[in-house]
Amino acid sequence: MAEARRLLPDAVVVGVGLLLEGGAAVARELRAAAPGAGLVAVASAEAIPPALVRELSGWVQRSSTPGELRRAVRLALPGRAGVPSAARQGAAGASFPTAVHPDLSPRALEVLRHLAEGKLMKQVAADLGIATRTVAFHKYRAMKQLGLNSNAALVRYAVRAQIV
Repeated sequence: MAEARRLLPDAVVVGVGLLLEGGAAVARELRAAAPGAGLVAVASAEAIPPALVRELSGWVQRSSTPGELRRAVRLALPGRAGVPSAARQGAAGASFPTAVHPDLSPRALEVLRHLAEGKLMKQVAADLGIATRTVAFHKYRAMKQLGLNSNAALVRYAVRAQIV
């Protein structure tokens, strides 16, 4: 906190572990120490409790590239209104920070939307006129790109990203 007060950065990047230890209080302290600074967490969406959501300017996956982290920081800078994807809703209804993640193809987003609506891969394939194996390819590739490891996490992501 002392360094943040001394340096007055435009953005602060923290691991979600630091925030989980002290909760939203640590995030508020960082904001007070560096007024106006953007606060970017490095974590998976599932790891960020709703109480912290309001305190963050954004987040990136741990598997993000340095370029994606730079992009998240630029978007968190004061005066930046643009975000790379739709605002999200956390479990408690709070605005969920926008993730910077590998861009999903339009087809992958379409497949994800259908799956998140509760359709089976076979149903999605029939609806989109593609093979079931193609649906599986898009699903598992999206899960890998987003750092997700279960169907439930994929559906949670789709809901938070307002894909469905």
